[in-house]
Amino acid sequence: DEVYGDSYEKKADRIEGIGNNVTVEFKDMDFCKEAVTKLEITGVSHIPVNTIHVIFDNGTEEIRDILEFARDGGETQSFNVSSYSGNGTIRLVFLPGSSFDLIALQFQE
Repeated sequence: DEVYGDSYEKKADRIEGIGNNVTVEFKDMDFCKEAVTKLEITGVSHIPVNTIHVIFDNGTEEIRDILEFARDGGETQSFNVSSYSGNGTIRLVFLPGSSFDLIALQFQE
């Protein structure tokens, strides 16, 4: 839905050059009543490890997870996350020093 921060470039099918303090936000995500507990991210890390903060905000609380996307872990990596259910906003927050291209993400039960 929205991307903001210091450095990034939106392309048709990806966000490239994600750098310092960039947030990628997806509003009105509906996880229904079935909780998701895995997040699969497809991307390219230009440094050994990019730390990504994942925040699920349902309007009454924020659930936070910290993921580490490794350059040598492959283009698609799967992570366990806290249980997300219901409606809310997902934010991917990239810390200073990041160098990442985001291609896709998928939540799984």
